[in-house]
Amino acid sequence: MSHIQGDLFESFSHFLQREYLQRLQNNKYYSVRRFAKDLEMDDSTLAKIMKGSRKPGRKVIESLVQKLSLSGVDLNQFYGEGKLNFKHLNVDESLYHSDWHYHAILEMTYLDDIVLGPEFIAKTLNISKAKASIKMELLIRKGFLGKNASGRWYDQQGNITNNIHPSFEHKALKNYQCSLHEISKRSIQENSALKKDHVSYITALDSELIPEIKVILKKCRRDIADLIEKKSVKKDRVYAVTTNLFSLDERDRDEES
Repeated sequence: MSHIQGDLFESFSHFLQREYLQRLQNNKYYSVRRFAKDLEMDDSTLAKIMKGSRKPGRKVIESLVQKLSLSGVDLNQFYGEGKLNFKHLNVDESLYHSDWHYHAILEMTYLDDIVLGPEFIAKTLNISKAKASIKMELLIRKGFLGKNASGRWYDQQGNITNNIHPSFEHKALKNYQCSLHEISKRSIQENSALKKDHVSYITALDSELIPEIKVILKKCRRDIADLIEKKSVKKDRVYAVTTNLFSLDERDRDEES
């Protein structure tokens, strides 16, 4: 019986990859097809789950963990732990949300004591009123922005994370991150210390720890989101919370090119 007590994984695909590699170390002839047979499932389906291109449901996760006879695994990390219901953008949605303005507009619907409209959006985001109208109309057309019986605009999407999954680096999502980081650069120069927090440090590390570090960062983001929802007495500003972990080693870029 394998024991993975307290281990954290970036995703269920990473969890399966690690289990497969452990078996491969014990038997150099062990294959994904054999792994699928042991798990009593189709090998092509298992391969997709391991690559991260197919997301298994709760029952599938529980079944596979049971068949692997594993103990001490916190399955909540695979279910999207936290009180907020986060959704990852799919390809179609990301094409409409390739810049941060769209999410900022949706978050404005949660602000107290404001009248949401092109004029307010333009002033807040420092864009033209015409551009604000176009963006607002797109959100309405796509069903992301709705209006309730009292005439107040509201976010129909709920909480969305624009985190880029390792197996899904769509260009639109990369552009989203890059444009948001440009605003972060402005904040460093223009915002007072009371209204920002930009901290970074450089460290040597074991690159095998990166998946575990990313899990910790993910949990931190969710904890902050839960704190905001639980303790915000009055929402009066829209902020961006970003976390960054990246290599300074040019060899990593050479490997990916």
